[in-house]
Amino acid sequence: MIQSPHEHHDWEKVLWKRQPYPDNYVPPSAFLASLRKNPNFRPYSYWPLVVLACSITQHLAVIFIFLAIFVRLKEQSMDPRSLICISVIFFFLGYATWNSLDQRTERGNRNANHLKAFKSAVMMFLTLMSLSPVLRTLTAATSSDSIWALASILFGLNALLSDYTATEMQDTHEG
Repeated sequence: MIQSPHEHHDWEKVLWKRQPYPDNYVPPSAFLASLRKNPNFRPYSYWPLVVLACSITQHLAVIFIFLAIFVRLKEQSMDPRSLICISVIFFFLGYATWNSLDQRTERGNRNANHLKAFKSAVMMFLTLMSLSPVLRTLTAATSSDSIWALASILFGLNALLSDYTATEMQDTHEG
């Protein structure tokens, strides 16, 4: 009785050793034995994903609010002085809300952070207010087509390249 070469030798998963099997041979018992379907799959839970998506929707909402205010100012259906008053009122309301919600940090560190943020916001406001006459005279000679093109390109870049990292959640996966 003649034995086939496949029954005589044990197969090893190495190519450097001469074996009586073809290079692409895999025994039926080992075929797909090490297959793991979706080894890193973990289902996400809904509400943590909603919280993580809030940073994107918040940023896009701010862009659209800015555009809506810009269009209203351009069409002169909104008074710029009322916009400044509304902005200052909402700044102080937001600052008070942030101050009341930020109870986690120690008092001295919190006051230093809040003073730093307040100083930065006031400096930005004063800088923009003092530069607005200069910017108005500089842009008076520029055609509106180039301003619209530049503004739309910059808004698109802002939306694409913004940092959308949300605050880290404890666990966004189930199980």
